[in-house]
Amino acid sequence: MVQLPDKQDIRLEFESEFNHERNQLIGLRAQLFTQQEMADALGKSLRTIQHFEKGRNYDPYILTGYRVLSEI
Repeated sequence: MVQLPDKQDIRLEFESEFNHERNQLIGLRAQLFTQQEMADALGKSLRTIQHFEKGRNYDPYILTGYRVLSEI
């Protein structure tokens, strides 16, 4: 999430659709699987999954994997 500077007591925040969807899916993943299990299932490293969940990695392949998880 990008926080813009406050101006006249108005706080503006912007969250992309990618971030919004990712944040929703992280909670679902945490209920069902560990980060290591997701990494193994997607063939990615644990560090890549951690960076994805922290918002440092915008890999659409990982997001698709999380979408598939939500359908299970």
